[in-house]
Amino acid sequence: MLKLLKYLKKTDWLFAFFVLCLVVVQVWLELTLPDYTAKLTTVVTAGTATMDDVWQNGGMMLLCALGDMAAAILCTFCCSRIAASFARTLRKELFERISTFSDAEMNKFGTPSLITRTTNDVVQMQNFVAMGLQMLIKAPVLAIWAICKISSTSWQWTVATAIAVVIIVVFVAVLVSLCIP
Repeated sequence: MLKLLKYLKKTDWLFAFFVLCLVVVQVWLELTLPDYTAKLTTVVTAGTATMDDVWQNGGMMLLCALGDMAAAILCTFCCSRIAASFARTLRKELFERISTFSDAEMNKFGTPSLITRTTNDVVQMQNFVAMGLQMLIKAPVLAIWAICKISSTSWQWTVATAIAVVIIVVFVAVLVSLCIP
């Protein structure tokens, strides 16, 4: 899998950095939203809530949700662009490679088989880059940021969250090691 990274162009790497920034913005907005909910809940349960408090906290919650949505749309657009460029490069490389095959090699594989294999494999890689890039970046950022945020509340929650994250990481690592080959 790592060998395929050499097929990414410089502009793809630039878009990937932009995706990283957008994911950080998404995570920040997603983890800020509960803060406004907590403020609103605290004010309402204390009985000191005014409509100004409701509008202010509700408005900030709405802004966080809209900002998260905008960042997610931009992130998906950038990932799709990276995936399309990556697929185009792979197709070009595959075509150049297959063009060098001798008649014996072409007969060994068969033209329909080569077309099906290359098309399917490139589409699978394109889908992985388009969807996997976001998840592979967002999951660790969200886990680390959530643990840091929870650590400011109590150590028990921090330990419980850290254990859950470790279990999820081990589970995902096992799944990835089984699926990638």
